[in-house]
Amino acid sequence: MVLFAGVDGGGSKTLAVLIDQNGQEIGRGRADSANYQVFNAQGHPAQQAAYLAAEQVVSAIRPFSVP
Repeated sequence: MVLFAGVDGGGSKTLAVLIDQNGQEIGRGRADSANYQVFNAQGHPAQQAAYLAAEQVVSAIRPFSVP
């Protein structure tokens, strides 16, 4: 099964949507902000800010159980 993920890592929230190869939505998830600039403004070094943003994307996708 081929899946595609679309992610909006905004300043207030992260929204992720998964669809299959036919364009059918499998599910969507939401987590806190994944915006690099937000983490950077909070004083996190660049590498840590990128890691924190990636964690939020994973948190948004995690609820999906794909057969």
